[in-house]
Amino acid sequence: MNRIDMSWGSPAFLIPYWKAFSIQQSTQFNNQMQYAYGSKDSLKTVIKRIHEQENNAEVKNKHIVVAAGATQIILGLLRVLSEVKKTNSAWANPPHFSRFPHLADFAGLKWEKNEKSLLVTTIPNNPTGTQVLYKKTDILDLTYNWPQYVQNVKKYDHPVMVFSLSKATGHASTRIGWAILEDKALAEALERHIEYSTSGLSIVAQNEAEFILNTQINRDFTVFEDGRLTLNARTKLINEIKDDLPFKILKVSGMFLWAKGICPKEIIGLDGRSLKGPKGTFRLNIGCSSKDFIEFYNLFSKNKLDKDVII
Repeated sequence: MNRIDMSWGSPAFLIPYWKAFSIQQSTQFNNQMQYAYGSKDSLKTVIKRIHEQENNAEVKNKHIVVAAGATQIILGLLRVLSEVKKTNSAWANPPHFSRFPHLADFAGLKWEKNEKSLLVTTIPNNPTGTQVLYKKTDILDLTYNWPQYVQNVKKYDHPVMVFSLSKATGHASTRIGWAILEDKALAEALERHIEYSTSGLSIVAQNEAEFILNTQINRDFTVFEDGRLTLNARTKLINEIKDDLPFKILKVSGMFLWAKGICPKEIIGLDGRSLKGPKGTFRLNIGCSSKDFIEFYNLFSKNKLDKDVII
């Protein structure tokens, strides 16, 4: 029997929107035959416009730095900020994204908590969904601060904020992430780090990201609205079967179900210990594909969903 993989945070639940929307883009070959140093001003402009539209981050008088995904942005920020703040350590309050300690190690930092540690905070938290902004936060990871993941989107105005196209629109393989920075010198230092580590961000990826985001500007029905309806519907279905589940739900928030107990053998979940959570906890991605979610739901529900339903 094939197990249902709900371990990783792939936003496959947004695929039906883009299939229905059916966008097409043709990129000129001459744009693919050259290196591209830095990030395109036109992409930075549309990033600012989408944040102004969704009201989830202050972008006025801020600097945008684009990289190959939020992971590269956070890695670069750990490196650059550690030099600015003269520290050799970083920390995130648990539970947290499993790769944070590895990124710190790759940046040459110890993963430990002390007075000088760079503090990374994710809002809403991955995996618990809590929304706590710690006072000494150095890097504010807001990759999930979009309408599909939180019921009441808050507009943050922090000196260092991180977002990604993957969680915003579902286009994970495009590998585009960005930082919104208050300090110009920090933005320039991060741009240099990205330039030297990649020899120039893919212009094809930048063009695609710009095109995708532009399709959502002033649109009557956005991917953010569609995503919210989908995750709300899935959360409602999960609440209907919660008493029949062989584990205890601690929290369902956005894409993630955070649970206590043993993950059923039919499902691949993410062990909570990899997220620095308590022993005996695990995380399931309910933002998986329709097919996988229906298989998950039907395992425990008396009222089976049709396998061809899109939800």
